[in-house]
Amino acid sequence: MPRTWMYSGWQRGKAPSSEWTEQTTEFLDHAFSLLGVVENETTKCPCAMCRNYFKHKRHTIELHLCKYGFKEGYEIWTEHGESHVSHDDFFDQRKTTHRKINNQSTSGVSFVEPDPSLSPKDPSC
Repeated sequence: MPRTWMYSGWQRGKAPSSEWTEQTTEFLDHAFSLLGVVENETTKCPCAMCRNYFKHKRHTIELHLCKYGFKEGYEIWTEHGESHVSHDDFFDQRKTTHRKINNQSTSGVSFVEPDPSLSPKDPSC
């Protein structure tokens, strides 16, 4: 899943694109909905300055992402609920998922509903 929006929609000192803002909000919704990732209302900050080494609350991460952008090469959100997969594994999983969706089968597929109390406003840069 290409995430070019993480880098093409942001430039230092300029307002981010609307796609970047929307997708970043979705990323933060995802990250802050995962119980194993969030601790004391904080999670690792994927900005170019913190590079997933420091934990912050959502508002601080929003500000950091607006100011510094995402850390380089973070297309797979390994610190925010995703695991590394090889290129071949990724496409095999995609084909399997596509077949399941086309066959209306969802066995073995689970969806996580985000906690609405943690939903943010749009990140305002």
